[in-house]
Amino acid sequence: MKKFLGWALAILVVVGVVGFNAYQHHEQKGVKQVVRIGVIAPMTGANSLMGKQFQRGLELLKKDKKYSVDYELIYEDDQMLATNTVTAAKRLIDLKNVDVILTYASQAAGAIASIIEENKVLHFSGSSDMSLTQKGYNYIMGPTPEDDMKTLFDYLQKRGYKRLALILENDSYVKLIQPHIHQFAKEKGIEIVFEDNIQPSDRDFRILLTKAEKTNPDIYLLQAFNPVFDILVRQLSQYAPNKPFTGAYVAGSQSQQPELMEGQAFLDVDTTDSNFIQRYKEEYNTKPEQMAVIAYPMLDILLKTIETGVNLKDEKAFQKALNEVNVNNMTILGKVRIDGRKLNYYPIIQQFKNGKLSPVEE
Repeated sequence: MKKFLGWALAILVVVGVVGFNAYQHHEQKGVKQVVRIGVIAPMTGANSLMGKQFQRGLELLKKDKKYSVDYELIYEDDQMLATNTVTAAKRLIDLKNVDVILTYASQAAGAIASIIEENKVLHFSGSSDMSLTQKGYNYIMGPTPEDDMKTLFDYLQKRGYKRLALILENDSYVKLIQPHIHQFAKEKGIEIVFEDNIQPSDRDFRILLTKAEKTNPDIYLLQAFNPVFDILVRQLSQYAPNKPFTGAYVAGSQSQQPELMEGQAFLDVDTTDSNFIQRYKEEYNTKPEQMAVIAYPMLDILLKTIETGVNLKDEKAFQKALNEVNVNNMTILGKVRIDGRKLNYYPIIQQFKNGKLSPVEE
């Protein structure tokens, strides 16, 4: 009898543990599963503005309640450090049992692409590194590096710039765009008179800027993350206070010193949706910010796909469902092309006016 009771108790314990784990993995609300979406973003540190904007876009969509999908957002702070991104991804997969992970940029996407493929967890990232889509389960949403630089150099040519100085931080996005910088500079008849790559740890650019100024550039292309970008701009304003400069995405939109940005133009994301602009202003008392404009449609398209009832563990079925989603008139980024694991949109040029980015007037 004691032996029987022992076996019965053991069976009940096992059943309880299995049931608890199943509950942890997919909490039930009635008959619906709660989709667990992990979000990795820099919520603290020098680039926390990126993370907060990214979060705002996601949370605004959640408040808009556009879909019947039940989901929760689980945030992990990586401070924009690759080692932290990897740790965050492992924690979300192993401990939080997430179904999907969202990241904000090429650096984060590249750091965890192999982990994603190995663990068969869906991953959406706001990135321009389309090569990451070669790894299973990795979906990239962003403009192509070629589209980025074509748009930027079209602008430079229209403004009559002929002599360009390049100061580029050594990061994954720069490696993607650098070949296209040279390609379009040649096509547009713009001479690159100075070029140097800087490191994320660099802080003193006085000697570098002295050398660059001796080449007499018309404009600088500065590409770096914070705090490097703000330090570089501050020092440039001291050495060449009236010299124009440009850059792409985070280079301008994440700056903590908008007074030095006034009048400068940058490559940026576009939102043409007046309803979204109004909703964002009502919620956050500001115009839509770059990372929010990326995050909102990323989650929007993801939820639209999930709502079809597709099995998130069947990547082939998910990709098919995604490619069949009609994104016309649903994304705030204008036209989005979906091809396999690639979701591409087109960039625009925006200019700082009164401390805010606005589309450049032709």
